[in-house]
Amino acid sequence: MKVTLKVPHISGIFFKHKNGHAFIRKKNSLRTHVIRLSEELKAENRIRTARAYIGTLNCVLRFTDTDDISLGEISENFVKDLETFLKMRGCRLNTISFYMRNLRAIYNKAIDKELLHAPEKNPFLKVFTGNAQTSKRALSKSEITLIKNWKNDEADKRSKDALLHAKLYFLFSFYTRGMSFIDMAYLKKEDVNNNVICYARKKTGQTIHVQITPDLKKIIRFFEQETSDSIYLLPIITKPDKPERTQYESALRTYNNNLKKIRSMTGINKALTGYVARHSWATIAKYMQVPIEQISESLGHSNIKTTMIYLAAFDQSILHRVNMKVTV
Repeated sequence: MKVTLKVPHISGIFFKHKNGHAFIRKKNSLRTHVIRLSEELKAENRIRTARAYIGTLNCVLRFTDTDDISLGEISENFVKDLETFLKMRGCRLNTISFYMRNLRAIYNKAIDKELLHAPEKNPFLKVFTGNAQTSKRALSKSEITLIKNWKNDEADKRSKDALLHAKLYFLFSFYTRGMSFIDMAYLKKEDVNNNVICYARKKTGQTIHVQITPDLKKIIRFFEQETSDSIYLLPIITKPDKPERTQYESALRTYNNNLKKIRSMTGINKALTGYVARHSWATIAKYMQVPIEQISESLGHSNIKTTMIYLAAFDQSILHRVNMKVTV
């Protein structure tokens, strides 16, 4: 029976509906299942995961060139062919892993909801769902200092202010052990007590405590006038009449664009994004021989494996010197 499915609006996320036409509802429809999961995630304020599921669904439907498939069609061969399809489109391993992990989660949730029977063999066993080694995103301590000391005297005031904000946000993240931009955006003044910032990570819900250092205090004081009428510590979410999520996302794009300009102006020969501050803190701590367990806890990771992804490999010259100490 042909029916039209009204696709919900998920906090700015629109489902791709081919040509606006009605489609045939499949038994145990992947489309319906993903939309329901996305609505559940939206209710839990897990917007990023909702988007990831919708993006994965769109990826699968591009591969099948259909409006929908049944959950039962997801087999070992189907998943392997999807992986091949993504490789032929030039997707990198980590992009492929992103889609595969999300599809696996969607599939497993269908089993949990008894939309599917658990198969004898996991269909995702032979596809890549790990983390491929990528170019490292960490800055050295001297490069962090370069950003700290950088001044943009030649720019006009508006540009100068925007770039100065980006610089201070980056340093704020670094000084707070790699606080993510979304946590910075929603950080409230009431989260600061007795010279300590206490907040719950949006990503994991884990509570983090960060002592306010002199450098961090200077940044907070710099923004005091801009945030005098706000509940938030930083001037990222500033307009009461606009959705906070929209303001955060717009500010994040502006932030990363301005970091690219700072990278060019400082001559840093590495990618510079908001996440680099987090990677840099972890890597510098590693070079200072801080135990991995302490770095992991400082970053708010649930396990050390996640922390290891953040850490840049030691230079070979350092490893050679270590070997000399051990063996000579």
